[in-house]
Amino acid sequence: MITIFQRKGKDGRNTRIFDHLDETQKEFLGTHVALHKGELPVIGSVESQRRWLLMTTARVIWCLEREPQMFPLTEIIRVSADFEGLLTSGHGKLDVGELLVETLQEGKYILPVEPGSPLIGVWNVLKHSAFLNRKIVRELVESAGDRS
Repeated sequence: MITIFQRKGKDGRNTRIFDHLDETQKEFLGTHVALHKGELPVIGSVESQRRWLLMTTARVIWCLEREPQMFPLTEIIRVSADFEGLLTSGHGKLDVGELLVETLQEGKYILPVEPGSPLIGVWNVLKHSAFLNRKIVRELVESAGDRS
């Protein structure tokens, strides 16, 4: 996850590899997210107390003006951004500050992400998880077909 983020994007002002966050950001995320046994923080973002994100080795947890939400990385099937909507509004693709994530359970979630290189890095990490998940589902379907 770190390698993908660093290769496709880069640390921003608020969004960074977790180890690169300042201590107040790490403490904030630590008080808002209880990690499960064996789970490690990977990418964090703290824009405000009501707009933050933490990607771990197992989950994505975020807050966008409401109560925190979460889904496991193993549920992601599609990730997109509304580049066309921004372009028609006169903004550029570097102004995108949210990603739309679709999960296996048919959930659709809007994630707050710092625009620019941090968004591109997070997007690519999530797309990689979606690719792996679709591949696993496809293999399960094919193996179930072989048994019938």
